[in-house]
Amino acid sequence: MGYNMKENDNIKSSNIRISVVMTTYNGERYLIQQLNSIAYQTKKADEVLIFDDCSTDSTVQLIKDFINNNKLSNWYLFTNKINLGWRKNFIQGISKAKGDIIFLSDQDDIWMKNKIERMSYIMSENEKILILSCNVRMKNDENMQLKVKRAVPKYKSKKLEKVQLNGSTYRPIRPGCAYAFKKEVIPEIERLWFEGLAHDSLIWVIGLIKESLYILNEPLVIQVRHAGNNTPTNEKTRKRRKELLDSRKELSVHLLNNIQYMSDRSQTWIRTYIHAAESRILFLQEGGMFRYINLLRYIRYYPKFASWFGDYIAFRNKGV
Repeated sequence: MGYNMKENDNIKSSNIRISVVMTTYNGERYLIQQLNSIAYQTKKADEVLIFDDCSTDSTVQLIKDFINNNKLSNWYLFTNKINLGWRKNFIQGISKAKGDIIFLSDQDDIWMKNKIERMSYIMSENEKILILSCNVRMKNDENMQLKVKRAVPKYKSKKLEKVQLNGSTYRPIRPGCAYAFKKEVIPEIERLWFEGLAHDSLIWVIGLIKESLYILNEPLVIQVRHAGNNTPTNEKTRKRRKELLDSRKELSVHLLNNIQYMSDRSQTWIRTYIHAAESRILFLQEGGMFRYINLLRYIRYYPKFASWFGDYIAFRNKGV
């Protein structure tokens, strides 16, 4: 499914209201380049909501000055009275969004100038899409491009692909800064979120289960990776691997019990995933070659085949 915009292609999408939800915390070093990349989009956002989580540097003043100097009357800054943490800060921001399509932004991304235009057009033209992710380019502090890990297969240029529920996609394979979603998703986010759950993990899995998650194979965001980013923790230790499996199992049970709509196929997959997670946790706790070999029956529920070997390595590493 390809989408090449022609002249006047955005007539239908012109009435779509766009919200951008951005969270900040001590982001003075990278903030202005991201604010500029949002302000100078080819399709402007109808509202930009910025939620600062008790920054102790000049972040808040920089935002105020940027809004005032550029006369951005539809940009709003909210400052938390207490530190909520980045997860809860995003959830409160999403709850306040009034747009038909909501974009998420970290404080240190850089958006391509047509990000809102491209993604909102595609979503307005396709009722099946509730959640759309673009591709991401990653660079470090020295402006060197980094490899994107855990990527989906490389599709043809500018091709739109539905993401299927399987072991390799059950955890997000794109960061939240690449997402846009329709307002219909907000009630599900508010109802399903619980303390400690990352907003992008929840949004991603809602799209998967509702069979309405798509990826646009076009890089529309540059994500800067540096010491301040929230990066995944090493999964090689037994303790950390068990923690991750426990959290995914908890989320899976929560989804089964609370999500409003789930197809029979998704229900079956999630139930089997829970059994797989329980079996993996038992092996990590108690070991046993029979238990380990028996995990092969759940190989389709692993992110990749090498993760099966990873369970054995993690068990041997004990709690180190």
